[in-house]
Amino acid sequence: MSSICVRRCLLFGIVICISLGPTSRSPAANHQDEELDEAERPGLVASFSSASVPKTVVRQILFDLNAHWGSASPDARIPATEFVGRWEGLILIQSPGVHRFQARSDGEIDLKVAGRLVLKGNGETLKADSIDLPAGFSPISLEYRHRQGEAHVAIDWEGPGFGREPIPARLFYHDASKRLQPDRFEEGRRLADRIGCANCHQILDLPVHRNQGPPLADAGHAIDPAWLDAWLTNPDALRPGSRMPSFGHGFSKAETADIRAYLASLAPPSFSVTPEARMALNVAAPARGRLLFRSIGCLGCHTKGSPPAHEPAAPDLSDLPRKRSVEWLTAFLGPAKANKTAVKHRHELRLTVDEAAHLAAYLGTSDQAPPPRPLLDGDGDPARGLRLVESARCVACHALPGLKPAPADIKLTAGSPPDAGCLAVEPSGPLVPHFSLTEEQRQALREFVAGLPSTPAPTSRQTLADDSLRRLNCFGCHARDGRGGEELGGRIATLLAEDPELGGLKGTLTPPNLTAVGDKLRHAYLGTSVRSTAPTARPWLSVRMPTFAFEPGEADAIVAFLQVHDRMQSEPDPPNKVARLDARATEAATQLIGQRGFGCISCHVLSGRIPPGGEPETLGPDLTLAHRRMADRYFHRWIANPQRIIAGTPMPQFAKPIESIPGTLDDQLNQIWRLLASGSLADVASAGAREVLKHEGDRALVVRDMVLLPEAPQTKYIPRALAIGLKNDHSLLFDADRLTWLSWWRGGFLSRTKSGRLWEWHPEGESIWVAPNRQPPIVFVGPDRLTVFPTEVRERFGSFQELSFEAAAVSLAYTLHGPKDTDVVVQERIEPMIGGWERQVTVTGVPEGYTPALFEHPPNGKLSWAVGKARASLQSPDGRVESAPNVAGDPNARWFMMKPSDQGQFTKRIRLTVEP
Repeated sequence: MSSICVRRCLLFGIVICISLGPTSRSPAANHQDEELDEAERPGLVASFSSASVPKTVVRQILFDLNAHWGSASPDARIPATEFVGRWEGLILIQSPGVHRFQARSDGEIDLKVAGRLVLKGNGETLKADSIDLPAGFSPISLEYRHRQGEAHVAIDWEGPGFGREPIPARLFYHDASKRLQPDRFEEGRRLADRIGCANCHQILDLPVHRNQGPPLADAGHAIDPAWLDAWLTNPDALRPGSRMPSFGHGFSKAETADIRAYLASLAPPSFSVTPEARMALNVAAPARGRLLFRSIGCLGCHTKGSPPAHEPAAPDLSDLPRKRSVEWLTAFLGPAKANKTAVKHRHELRLTVDEAAHLAAYLGTSDQAPPPRPLLDGDGDPARGLRLVESARCVACHALPGLKPAPADIKLTAGSPPDAGCLAVEPSGPLVPHFSLTEEQRQALREFVAGLPSTPAPTSRQTLADDSLRRLNCFGCHARDGRGGEELGGRIATLLAEDPELGGLKGTLTPPNLTAVGDKLRHAYLGTSVRSTAPTARPWLSVRMPTFAFEPGEADAIVAFLQVHDRMQSEPDPPNKVARLDARATEAATQLIGQRGFGCISCHVLSGRIPPGGEPETLGPDLTLAHRRMADRYFHRWIANPQRIIAGTPMPQFAKPIESIPGTLDDQLNQIWRLLASGSLADVASAGAREVLKHEGDRALVVRDMVLLPEAPQTKYIPRALAIGLKNDHSLLFDADRLTWLSWWRGGFLSRTKSGRLWEWHPEGESIWVAPNRQPPIVFVGPDRLTVFPTEVRERFGSFQELSFEAAAVSLAYTLHGPKDTDVVVQERIEPMIGGWERQVTVTGVPEGYTPALFEHPPNGKLSWAVGKARASLQSPDGRVESAPNVAGDPNARWFMMKPSDQGQFTKRIRLTVEP
């Protein structure tokens, strides 16, 4: 594909999905990126300088026009007052026509688009004149001048077919020829935060990360002594690129023995798992653990045996069998009830005991023979080990019982030597940390130290939150604003072809896209989502969000950053209000989300119940949580055009109202939102319309609800089934959604089981007939004797109208999409008779020249078939059956031609009976 083709795809909004969709990468996709690099690259070129010293100090690539620095500044080298920011690049116009821009800012703004000044001035809601923009790339530049107070700037827009919104980051590009030199200072600052330099050093206002390394309370007995000796001597030899430093040239054998002895004095005398975990280990299967490792999200951070393409977010786990036992791993990975002594660290994946055992069996099994165990020195001296641990400042990163970390009192300021101490080429002392860094990383840290300003500006909350998201590797799994998810998606994409079991989970392996999530989720729900304590909105996913061990205030800072960045308004969420709907409004809203409306329940989960037959790639979050999760403003923005927020989402855009329900499109969407807020969604929408009627005298029993029919064609789930139990113990099943007769059985009606808050019904008794396909109940024969089927609209032949009772009979009424765009009205009367039932059908509204025919599918096309020792038969008491040679692909179909009567009606009777 040429770079021109790529740009055309971007221009017209074409989404090309490879393997796992927008988060996956492949050689083809990488090649496209390289071609795109020839002309345009994502992001805008931004520069910042002091207003009093106009010379540019900082230049970097930023991906949108949305920044909130508060009382801080964009960079420690830029003063927090009186600074200037400039952004330059290209904006991709996908909807040509008139656009209007609007600024949210504390300072002065000059915005130029396509060479024209469209915004100039200051103020929180500065609006521009409209501008007509053609499709394609247009130059864009912004100059922002901040004086005093809270610094922030954001540019919104509105245009053809969409209302006011933040300009999506995916639409900003810059000329690839304007390549920037790497900002080594910023790279070094991020690296210093990631490896925890502030745990020992006073450097800018970088935060302390005390959980940088795992707690060591149980290390003395839980870690293999030989592995621990090798690790203390040279971590990089065991795990290249490890963040754990060596000290000096590595501890001597005597020193490692002393440290081991000290750690052993802290650990419990023995390690054991609970009986439940022991039972799980007895049947643990490494193959199942491998599938868990590949499917629940571990690959977003870890690898096992395959070298990462770049610096890994977390260690490769190939050497775990040498370090830990399978029992310890089971306790560490499993729930608290399976854990007696294993110490938790950083995050949990909320595994069951069985899952933990399977995963431990995989991670704790080596593919290679273990290396020879080295001879260990003697027992060592715990007291000397304690002194070594204190001198090396181990508790700066590791928790140890009874020890408190020393203050971070080693200052790094302007003028500090950039190549001394930890950054020296060779270790400068026996206990000076020596990190395993690439030359590029070491150079970035040196330029960071060398560039420290004499009066640094405070670091903004935006920058600190972004550092947290990077350090936690959130975008190793999640996509946001068109980027992220490559680590998880890329690794899974590589494995899909070789792992059929993993391939069977495709569609359940991609975490939710976080674009605009700060605007989407209400404050309280966003907080629980970040902390992984929110109710499960996507139960079909195999991949799981870890429960992170956040530092104090870190989770709140992430929530605040996402909200400030993504929302156009700073007001807090209004309180949730439960909508009050009368019966008529409830029924209309229920129809709107059902199959006769917008079909929401075809894809969305309801009360944890996954819709039957749905493909994972198209499933939507639980609607019963929508009002708790989603802000009102976002619902209306999302429903108006989902593609503008997340390009490629399977969520459709609704362009017109449902004709059979009163109101405009906006009215109907508002009705849906009120239903979501009513608190009774699961009860009223479990099957679109649920109805259970019991026997009263001779009246039949009818159930309208979800019915599971294992023998049904295509899918066993019938969401809007209509089951009729006649008084003679014969029962029928009609699909009131597709309008198809599906089954006939005798000797029982329905049994039911409960799944969550919803009932599932199951036919019980002896099966007499099951439909081989989902064809319409009636077809039309034209003058040329060719069969014309009812037209399918959204996979439905028409719409169900009503059900009524006539003594022991049941009557159905429905409308079919007939020939020549006509609505054909059908009424069926089902009446019990000896050994079976009779079906009387009346049809009106058939266009001239066509004759309706009952379309039947007896087994093998025979009008009589065996049912155990009995025989069932299909017959017409008022006419003969005709074969249907012109129905392609359906040789067993049989016509029962209907007879015309007065007033343009057609009628027909057929009988279905069983005789001994």
